[in-house]
Amino acid sequence: MAPVNFSEIMYGGKGGVMHTDPDFAYDETTQTLSATNIIATSFNLSTGGDLTLATVSIPKASVLTLNGTPVTLVAAPAAGTAIVVDRITASLVYGTAAYATNTTIEFRYTNGSGTKVVADITALLTATADKIVSVSGIEAATVLTSAAALVAVVPTGNPATGDSNIKIQVLYHTVTI
Repeated sequence: MAPVNFSEIMYGGKGGVMHTDPDFAYDETTQTLSATNIIATSFNLSTGGDLTLATVSIPKASVLTLNGTPVTLVAAPAAGTAIVVDRITASLVYGTAAYATNTTIEFRYTNGSGTKVVADITALLTATADKIVSVSGIEAATVLTSAAALVAVVPTGNPATGDSNIKIQVLYHTVTI
């Protein structure tokens, strides 16, 4: 598969300035970035597998149970391979109430007790308006876990009272270990 070359992508939210490349379009209503004239959905990295974008929508009922029931973002790869997360972007479409208590989202291998793979998202669930945040690496080296799924979890207890849906996009590749 030939590499896909993106000349430039700029991020922006509601009312933000978006890149006007004719191959990309931003829909203010749905807050989605679409692309045309793309031949591949992933491209090969010289250091590992194809770079892939996974998108998971988490409805408000599932957000309220993120401590006891982590949500799988990327299914476990084959034995002898591991997921390497390059970036996670999360968005919240505000409902009528912000989430209260236990509002930090962690991203871990396997389940809520697996190894942390990127920085936490701390300010998304408490938002009182639509919001988009993005995180990547953590301060320490990430120990890769073979054949482990990637999940979103709230570590200390379930969030309370909120009613907003969230969407999480994971840019990742797999490597042989």
